[in-house]
Amino acid sequence: MAIKQWMSIDQQSEILIKRRHLTANKNELNEILISENYFNFFNGLETIFLPVKYKHHISDKNFGHRHSIEEFKLVYKFDGNLETLISSKLRHFEQRLKTSVAYNFCAHHCYSLNDTMQYTNQDNFVDPACVSQFAFINDQNKDLSRHFNGGAYQEIGSDGTSNNRRYKKFNLFVNKYLDNLVDRNELIKENFYQDDSYFPPQNVAVYHNKPSVAVPFWVSIQYMTFGSMNVLCHFLNDNDIYSVLKDFKIPQDEFHKQVFLNTIDILVSLRNSCAHGNLISRYRSSSKIRIHNSLVRKYDLFVYSSDYFHKKNYILDLYGVLKILSIYENIEDIKETFLNFSHEFLFSQRGKTRKRRLKAYKNMLYRMGRKNNFYKNDKGTKKNKKDFHRYSDWINL
Repeated sequence: MAIKQWMSIDQQSEILIKRRHLTANKNELNEILISENYFNFFNGLETIFLPVKYKHHISDKNFGHRHSIEEFKLVYKFDGNLETLISSKLRHFEQRLKTSVAYNFCAHHCYSLNDTMQYTNQDNFVDPACVSQFAFINDQNKDLSRHFNGGAYQEIGSDGTSNNRRYKKFNLFVNKYLDNLVDRNELIKENFYQDDSYFPPQNVAVYHNKPSVAVPFWVSIQYMTFGSMNVLCHFLNDNDIYSVLKDFKIPQDEFHKQVFLNTIDILVSLRNSCAHGNLISRYRSSSKIRIHNSLVRKYDLFVYSSDYFHKKNYILDLYGVLKILSIYENIEDIKETFLNFSHEFLFSQRGKTRKRRLKAYKNMLYRMGRKNNFYKNDKGTKKNKKDFHRYSDWINL
């Protein structure tokens, strides 16, 4: 594929209308090209509408006047509405997680005034390298122990050469954590969190100007990113993490600690995709994140590899990740959004237009990871079990 060169708005419109035969008014198309990202709006959605040669591989980039700019606008609007809903669910889950972690950790470690800053005491957490059979220690969790301790580590490259790489210590365990927290956040006033009766114990962060300053965990945790929360949860001891699971009403015997941590890995990946403005309907979980087998079995997830020669199954589509989100959040309004879009996109049309849109709609669902569960093919004969997807039909479309 050649590197794309810059083109003017008019040139882009000409290509879409005259060479790729998209049905559109040029003035309206120009307005869209000015306000929307071409890669997202057109490249990101075109595979839904383009003719399929075999196994969802497109034959060429010619719309053949079968689809209009209006259809692109409807799908793009649906994607935006879906992303907004999913982002709100993720923010709510993140807030619940922060609240639960702060409450339970403080109940176990910060129950007195002088213990207020015990959440910065590394001794109250667990180094993953010291945990027997810690999940994915050679995959997404391989650097956790190094961030737990910080410092330089020798690494062997693929060419056999060794290099020293320095890892930053996790921010809660840095000596200047409290200095950074107070000095970088205007809403945290040192005088408000000062108590002359407070005397910091050993191994906790101390404010350099006034040792009598201590910021409770339920305040400081609000300034942590979702990614940092994920790392923190991996450092919690069993007593703390299972208390958090209890808050989410997940029985300990039903949901192992490592499975819970794996779901957070996946939801952080989804959150990052939303934050960077990517089309949510094209979401794929990071290929660096392994999926726990218990999670796959329990929620009937379909995982696959992005590389044919790389046999480990890593990747989840949006449909599978929404199943994981539904463990913690009510997603009925997300289902409703699917239904509303299907009515607007499909049932407002008749004849050949509706048939073409139905095909595009199925392509979109396929790309999201929702495969057909029908037992019969187009000829009415029974399908082989390998021909259809294992997903349960939890979004009834």
